[in-house]
Amino acid sequence: MIGSLGPVEFTASEDFIFTFSDMTITFKANYAGHKVINRPEKLEFTGTDASTMSLKIRLDSQFGINPSDNIEALRDMTHTFSPVPLILNGNVIGRDLWVIDNMNVIIDKVANDGYILSADVNLSLKEYIS
Repeated sequence: MIGSLGPVEFTASEDFIFTFSDMTITFKANYAGHKVINRPEKLEFTGTDASTMSLKIRLDSQFGINPSDNIEALRDMTHTFSPVPLILNGNVIGRDLWVIDNMNVIIDKVANDGYILSADVNLSLKEYIS
């Protein structure tokens, strides 16, 4: 197993591929600027924002997964406010848990019976500090 986002497991084997790409993590510090006469402004650290992350998940039935089931599981996590850990290579990413802030699904291929053959899911996550 590569890792997991709560109950969603990322894995790759000869018969089964469920991974992600284009992961971007953003950490943001906040500063207040104070004007000083005849000097550069003086910065004061005021804290940090919750970290954010985006990633793309490729769902393709030819790699042994059911795109519809995985879309539904991720949608449920989005709509039920489910803070979950993000684990990669056995290591917890971030300080605490993550929630899905936004989910965008792009369906590529559909069979003649309406079964989704492949789709890309773009997730935006926010760190949830309990």
